[in-house]
Amino acid sequence: MTRDVSERARYAQSGADLADIALLGPVSTKVGDRLVPLPGPRARTLLVALARNPGEPRTAQSLIDDVWGLEPPRSPMNALHTQVSRLRSALPDGALEVTAAGYRLTLARERVDLARAADAARRLRSGGADASEALAVTTDALRLWRGTPGSDVVGDVADRLALDAGRVLPRREQRVDLRRLQFVVHAARV
Repeated sequence: MTRDVSERARYAQSGADLADIALLGPVSTKVGDRLVPLPGPRARTLLVALARNPGEPRTAQSLIDDVWGLEPPRSPMNALHTQVSRLRSALPDGALEVTAAGYRLTLARERVDLARAADAARRLRSGGADASEALAVTTDALRLWRGTPGSDVVGDVADRLALDAGRVLPRREQRVDLRRLQFVVHAARV
């Protein structure tokens, strides 16, 4: 499914939040509150390779390795350019740039759900949050999770995304602790 050009233009004219990158589930971009799936497993893999570390440049060769692994196409640079073009059409203007060091996703960290969840987890680990604040931050981070990260991506990038997500979001045992925390906060309010 591709994004309607008139829809992109309407959001661009309104100044609305054009796109968030959603990696914690099916790889998608957000337009407003609506998720728009990114078509094609290679374009999704390219987006994940760039969005795992937003703002950091990736060389063309490292992206080719991520997207095609040990079986690159006959013309890998042409194939990469095709995937970059496909990805650019799904992102706001200027969100993907070419630098001397390679390709770079220019969106801020908070525009990528995985980075947003990682930052929330880091804030919680640093301490200082009361129970109510900790509950709110944890609940917000859990809401970002929409399915199995990496399930619609090809190659080693899928495994790396799943590992990244596993480091950030609570495991089942920690969710039980979250339910206890919710109960304690609720009881304190009553």
